[in-house]
Amino acid sequence: MSLYGKLCIDKKVSEKEEKNNISKWVHIPDELLELIMKRLCLMDYLALRTICTPWRSTVTKAMANKHCCPLSELPLIVLLSDEEVLFSLRTEREHCPKVSIFESRKITCYGSVEGWMIMCDYVKKNSLSIFFKNPVTNSRVSISSPLDYPSNSPIQGKKLCLSKMVASSGPDCYKSNDFLAALFNDFLHIAFYSLFDKSWNMIKPDQDSGVAFLDIEIMGSKLYVRTSKPLNSIIVYDLKDFSSGSSPKTKVLAMLPQRSTPHVPRIIDNQHHVSGCAFCSLAKHETLDQLFLIYMICNITYRSADVGYLNMPKEYVIPPEITGVEVFKIDINKEPIKWIKCERLDDDVIFVSGVKSMVMSRTSLNCPQALIRENNVYFALSFKCPSDPWQGNLLGIKHLTDSSIKYFSIEKSNHSKVLYPFWFIPSI
Repeated sequence: MSLYGKLCIDKKVSEKEEKNNISKWVHIPDELLELIMKRLCLMDYLALRTICTPWRSTVTKAMANKHCCPLSELPLIVLLSDEEVLFSLRTEREHCPKVSIFESRKITCYGSVEGWMIMCDYVKKNSLSIFFKNPVTNSRVSISSPLDYPSNSPIQGKKLCLSKMVASSGPDCYKSNDFLAALFNDFLHIAFYSLFDKSWNMIKPDQDSGVAFLDIEIMGSKLYVRTSKPLNSIIVYDLKDFSSGSSPKTKVLAMLPQRSTPHVPRIIDNQHHVSGCAFCSLAKHETLDQLFLIYMICNITYRSADVGYLNMPKEYVIPPEITGVEVFKIDINKEPIKWIKCERLDDDVIFVSGVKSMVMSRTSLNCPQALIRENNVYFALSFKCPSDPWQGNLLGIKHLTDSSIKYFSIEKSNHSKVLYPFWFIPSI
């Protein structure tokens, strides 16, 4: 036999063995493949769909049924400016998504839940189109009823918009007591939507109380609201009580905890210099039934002329300086309810931003423990500072043990002067 003939036979034998090997993998039981899937990161999990038709069917079915999910991913910082950029904690670098997340400049993200972004499209004059979008699967679920603007708001026209949205569940696996809530930027109106009944309702403070709604968080049917002075507390609404059309019933859960850092204001040459100013965020634990309050302590400077609605600074003379963090936890399942100051976070790690803040267990994250250190608060904040716009973008880590701070560097050439950062956990 010629050498060419022998090579042809060897090649045919090799191809036959390869096909047999592939055939063995293709026909492994779904139960075994699912055990493998549970140990994969999100990208490897999705890559399984490209191997063969049977595997694609198994993965697609698992994604639809939500019974076999990949390992939990690290949160990403979504940076909105002239373009969409994702900042990765794993690489500490920026990455551009292959497919645009936002379909137009009118679309804004005001929150997220279970891998879904909660988005708003300003397409109508007096109402908003709200929808959920999963940027990983490119799935979109629209809220059937538009959200109408409150007619009695002190802010009217284009300046009236949303400040934050929260949901107790994603749109793909909700229950009868799951809700979506939206805080307007007049801080006087909260709209909530029953994902089961498909209807909007509006909450507003008691007339002439002088109280504003500053922040919201949701767990199940319970909506937690941080209020301003004179109430200065966390109040709670059980949203399922509104389904019958009854009037809102407000329950004060607890007064806001006292900070140890003093608030010291001074006015020099028509400029307000405040040390110990606190930017406050409500956050819930992603897996435990716990509510947190995070104070980002800053030194700020702003002009009297730049004080706007509700006496809030519209911009700053110099970029705010983060000097500390104070974290409080409230266990809503215990009586009496009280705040516990967290000197240490133990297994937890905190992510803070204006749109989305959250608390997660380090052991649940798919990354080396050295990458996400214990006792850390990660922040993604932006402050309008005309004199030095780039320094107003604060992305970094505050370590509670030694009070050290580390800032992430971002490429200025890739963005406009002001970013709108928020945390997002990619998932299926």
